[in-house]
Amino acid sequence: MSEVRAFRLGDGTGVVAVRGALDAAAIATAADELARCRSGGRVVLDLLGVVLVDDSVELLLPHLRGQAITLVATHKLLVRLGLKRGIRIRPTLAAALA
Repeated sequence: MSEVRAFRLGDGTGVVAVRGALDAAAIATAADELARCRSGGRVVLDLLGVVLVDDSVELLLPHLRGQAITLVATHKLLVRLGLKRGIRIRPTLAAALA
């Protein structure tokens, strides 16, 4: 089971947070929320609450590459996603918002 929440901070930064499973349904919802957030300025995708990643994770990559998104994730998840370059990555939400 997964939960995707999106909210906007006072400075206009959009935050999309995924908790639980990073599966096809969560990725589709997160992608929709990311698209909505992009119109307001800075965007942060928080994946620290992800505990399970299935094979549909490849569906997330087009929404990250070449976009002005800061990704918050553990090193283990980054390795699983195959992300190392071309994406702003921070270890905590606080660091992403600094």
